[in-house]
Amino acid sequence: MSDLVELGERYWALGLPAAARSAFARALAARPDDAGPARRLAELGLALGDLDSARRYATEVVRRAPGAASRVLLGQAHLAAGQSTAARLAFAAALDAPRVTSVERARAHLGLGQAAAAAGDRGGAGANVMAALDALLD
Repeated sequence: MSDLVELGERYWALGLPAAARSAFARALAARPDDAGPARRLAELGLALGDLDSARRYATEVVRRAPGAASRVLLGQAHLAAGQSTAARLAFAAALDAPRVTSVERARAHLGLGQAAAAAGDRGGAGANVMAALDALLD
């Protein structure tokens, strides 16, 4: 972990989100191939309700590290912003990602369940929650 990311983590732990965001942004600029700072900025955006920022940085995470965990994060950002179709696409892409782990598969199914519940599809929500549980038990 870089010094700037570590500094951002400490600022966030101290309840200083603006300072944390600044440190993570500096780390992002300094490390163009590392998805870690972008991931932390996306998570920070989600935690603070800055959904445009969360989606922008989650998209950057997918660009830098196009795996299942990145797609789940992007789906969470879209879901938080009320973009259920984009969220479903991101979660489905996570399920189709190579080397998807059981935890990532469960998170993708939970995201699909949340999107289904938001659309009023109780059956789809329940099926995805059960698929998430099944993924964890495998």
